Amino acid sequence: MKVLALDFGAARTGVAVSDPTGTVARPLTTVQGVLTDAGFARLLDVISAEEPGVVVVGMPLTLRGAHGEQARETAAFVERLRGGSRGKQRKLGEGHLVTWGLGR
Repeated sequence: MKVLALDFGAARTGVAVSDPTGTVARPLTTVQGVLTDAGFARLLDVISAEEPGVVVVGMPLTLRGAHGEQARETAAFVERLRGGSRGKQRKLGEGHLVTWGLGR
């Protein structure tokens, strides 16, 4: 299954994508200002163009494994992303990564 991974940042969000088998990943692009409407729309366009089976967002934790300010900002971003996934099926995963399936 093809995986698209996001490394969220308010200024820049890194995007990587795997091959169709989900075995090998490569950097794809960086999207500027995803907290703005224009940046968020650009990110949704990138996700749609890649047609991933799953989108994974890295959840940053403190050195103690706790959710700090950056993790709270990332969680808010994920909620916005879930709402903006253009009507596709979504599922929240477990662990240090937040995932959801984008059913076709």
